[in-house]
Amino acid sequence: MKIVLINPPHTAIGSRVPDDHLPPLGLLAIGGPLIDAGHQVRLVDAEFGPMPLD
Repeated sequence: MKIVLINPPHTAIGSRVPDDHLPPLGLLAIGGPLIDAGHQVRLVDAEFGPMPLD
């Protein structure tokens, strides 16, 4: 099965987001067992780079 895990941009919390990028550990914790179970997993991290909200 193909699965996409998405980390959306957090525009609502603004300045509370640190300047350095933190990896989406929760999504990585979900993706690991899915990969081990034989699924094809992709992660889209919209916090890492500019990405439109739509």
